[in-house]
This record gives sequence, C-alpha cells and structure tokens, in this order.
Amino acid sequence: MGHMPCFCIWNMEKERIKEIIEPIVNDHGCDFWGLEISQGKNIPTLRVFIDAINGATIDDCENISRDLNLELSVDSDFIDDYVLEVSTPGLDRKFFYSYQLNDFVGKTLKIKLKDKINDKKTFKAILKSVENDSLELNIGKEELTIDFGIIDMCKLMPNYKEILREKNGR
Repeated sequence: MGHMPCFCIWNMEKERIKEIIEPIVNDHGCDFWGLEISQGKNIPTLRVFIDAINGATIDDCENISRDLNLELSVDSDFIDDYVLEVSTPGLDRKFFYSYQLNDFVGKTLKIKLKDKINDKKTFKAILKSVENDSLELNIGKEELTIDFGIIDMCKLMPNYKEILREKNGR
C-alpha cells in the first residue's frame, strides 16, 4: 500500500500539530521554522525544525524534544508510536513559508515547482525580492516572478567558501 501522509493516520491536520508544537518551541526561546511528516518503514516520523537569533543549540533541540514528547503523549488525537526528530534547519535550510526568505535576498536557492514553468520544474535561482507570497528570481539572465504557493520545495544553496571566509575573518 503506498505512502500515506501521516497526518491522516494521526487523525490530525498538519496545522493542528503546528498549533501544539509552536508554543512549546517559543517557550524555549526558539522560533518554529517548519514541520515535516513522513511515513517511515514501520512508524511515522515527525520532523520539527527550530531556529533562534543566535542559532539553536543541541540543548534546545533536546529540551524541546522532551517537552514535545510529553505534550503529544497527552493529546488523545495523536498516535502512540512515532519518531520525533527536532533539529535546526541547517545551512542548506528548507523554507516552509515565504516570509522566511526575507533574510536571504541575494542568495541562491534550489527550487522545485509543483508543475513546470517554461519547461522547468527544478532550477537554481538568485532571490531578488520577496513581497508577501511573491518571489522575484534571477535564473541566469532571465527574471521570473512566482507565487510561493506553486513551490513544492525551496532550499538555500549556501556558498561554503563565503561562509568560511566570514568565519575566518577574511
């Protein structure tokens, strides 16, 4: 039987799960970045991504994971057997909401669309601007404006050389 979205199995909508998670993340001084739900081999996996102004730490991830497990265990709509992963979005972060892109104007993104535009479904682009849900992109010499809602996946493509230069003060 193929892969079914876990939120159907849990009798909960993804938005309802977010409503449980976000306040717990915020209580720990972190920001909720995003949520992924997938069906693992035997049990579902709930991936929670957190961030903070100075970066979330391993302690933040552990503490939030502990509190989320406790909170989810008392919710009667939530299944008993699942894998919970709490982590930071990382350098090559996935963007879940258009507003998250505001701090990444001028950066390179890898974008996968739900449907093809100009015979392309996956491409790399430089983010030129963000206004509400509208993204203005440079793809080589071509400019493209798209709505965030048509994106299946959007990830940052970090420039590791630039990151190392900044870290080494050069």
